[in-house]
This record gives sequence, structure tokens and C-alpha cells, in this order.
Amino acid sequence: MNYKRIEFAPEAFDGPSATVRFAGPAYRRKPAAQFKDRPPTMSPRQANFYRNLIRLAQACKGEVLPVDFETLDGRRMFLDRGCIKIAEEAGFIGKLKNDRSGQVSEITLKWKVSPPKEPEKKPAPAKAAKKK
Repeated sequence: MNYKRIEFAPEAFDGPSATVRFAGPAYRRKPAAQFKDRPPTMSPRQANFYRNLIRLAQACKGEVLPVDFETLDGRRMFLDRGCIKIAEEAGFIGKLKNDRSGQVSEITLKWKVSPPKEPEKKPAPAKAAKKK
């Protein structure tokens, strides 16, 4: 499985399970039908997940996000599937879709992500003429 390399550090969640997790050797993508969770709520954990989606969107410079990826330091990570399902049910992301392999490989935010603005370049101040 090829992982997209992204410059991203997830916001930690101070609770029983992370919303962005390390992918161990047993990690596999799943079909959309296997993503399950309870009806959407705005719990502190789900709020953490949404903040991480926003950070990931900024790192990816767009609204299409991989469900799993590799950080620049080589850590393989994946988005929590229950949080993904809650985000879908809440309308934060689009409907989950299987790729050609029959598994969910990416999700799409329901809003556009604007690239960060480049800092405006200001001309250097003119040097004062030297007095003779």
C-alpha cells in the first residue's frame, strides 16, 4: 500500500483513544459499509478529530484527504474510522466512497480549503542619502 507523505503533526487527544492513530502492521483499509459509529455528537474527542481534519486539509492544500498517510519522519498514521463515520453523518465530510479496490482511501470535506496566503512582499525602505 502506498502512503501519501504529508508534513503533518496531529493534535493530541487527552482521552482513551486517539483520533489520528499510528498504523501498525495489521492495519488495512476498509470498505465504506464497514465504517460504523453512533449518531453524530460534538464530543471533545470529535472536536479534536475535526481540528485534525482542518490541519490535515491545510497540510494537503485541499479538501480531499487520505484516510491513511505517512508523516515526513516516516510514521504511518490513519484517521479513526468511527470519527470518520460520525463526520459523514454530521455532514462535515461527503459520503464515504470505495475506491477501485473496494476500500475507502480518501475522504472529502464538504467545504473548500483555500491555500494559505503568501506573505505580502514589501519593498525595502529607501536608504537615506549620506551627507558629505
